[in-house]
Amino acid sequence: MSDSPPVDSRWWYVVAAATVYEAVVLAALFVVVPLLLLGAVGVGLADPVAALGLSAVALFVLVVPLLLLGMLLALLFPVAIYLDAEAVADADCGWAPDSFLYGLLGAAGLVAGGAPIQPIVGLYYLYRRHQHAGVP
Repeated sequence: MSDSPPVDSRWWYVVAAATVYEAVVLAALFVVVPLLLLGAVGVGLADPVAALGLSAVALFVLVVPLLLLGMLLALLFPVAIYLDAEAVADADCGWAPDSFLYGLLGAAGLVAGGAPIQPIVGLYYLYRRHQHAGVP
């Protein structure tokens, strides 16, 4: 690992960001969303107008920016993992990942219907990259 040439690519940052973001969002869906819904029901029973206002504020202040960031990262993921895999293969560090396959799996995550393909592929790729290139 230490005697291998350095990989001249920073695309793994996008792969890591998308992987962490999607994992955190999946965890939040199972923890935070039910708590918010229970709170909205509690407020809604006391004051329905306040509940509607809080829902609109939460939607525009919290949900929309996070959704846009997630969409951007999900769209960049296949490109980033493809370009980084190309750079790792060119660096001759003892591992030649199939960049086309990783890019294809990343693109499949866009149409997977909610299956967490991108975070799983990202975690595996970053683990293997760390084993052979030392970074991340």
